[in-house]
Amino acid sequence: METCGVGYYEVNSETCDKCSSPCMDCIGDKFNCKQCRAGGITPALFTSSLVSGGVEVERSTCRAACPSGYYMDRSDAYNIKCKPCVSPCSTCEGSADACLSCDGTDNLYYVYDHSCYDECPESTAPDMSSLECVKCGENCKKCGLSDEASCFECLKPFLLENGECVVSCQVLGNSPNLKKT
Repeated sequence: METCGVGYYEVNSETCDKCSSPCMDCIGDKFNCKQCRAGGITPALFTSSLVSGGVEVERSTCRAACPSGYYMDRSDAYNIKCKPCVSPCSTCEGSADACLSCDGTDNLYYVYDHSCYDECPESTAPDMSSLECVKCGENCKKCGLSDEASCFECLKPFLLENGECVVSCQVLGNSPNLKKT
């Protein structure tokens, strides 16, 4: 026998058997997928390693979503795969380095705009509960987190008044200081 066609695997040199759904193609046995059915409810191929009888064996399954630490690579619409995130990403989406959360490597703990930081960038503040950098209010350079206006330094030429950045003082009796801040 030459080879089994797509959707079948070789049981022995004389026999082919059908792959189990949702595998579009398989190898070794009907549950070890080589490719998943495109457009199905489990389109992503996830490959993991396990040790069986002292030998490392790769197994692949079709999944609706990738496990934590992996993202769904859709670069080939007919061969979607779960691929691992790269450090410092702990979880990612869309590509290996588009972080949703950070793993703490090199003290990079805070995530903002799919990147990891040791300190949040300008115009953001760290949210310690989610380890995300949260954008400050409009025209604010440095802020804290609270339900109220929490800016404590504005971008130039804006003025700080009651935790907000304004073009000119709004409160009667307030005026810009010598530094116009």
